[in-house]
Amino acid sequence: LRISTLHILQAAGYDAVQANSMSVLVDCLGKYLSYLAESAKEFAELSGRSQITAFDVAFGLSDLGIELSDLKEWLKENGGENIVA
Repeated sequence: LRISTLHILQAAGYDAVQANSMSVLVDCLGKYLSYLAESAKEFAELSGRSQITAFDVAFGLSDLGIELSDLKEWLKENGGENIVA
């Protein structure tokens, strides 16, 4: 997660980060992704499935307050236009 966090910071325009701040951001990203995975798992289980689908992840993102249309717009604004969303 450390490398992913560094890439996110770089994409946001940062070129340096203090070690303590980096640790906090890595922990936050880890907890965020864990929550997303747990939420998606719950949606799959509610549908009687043991495997998560893209729809379960979309519902999980919605639980976090992120709509796919907003994510798509963010990707366009931040150089992710080659990512299918």
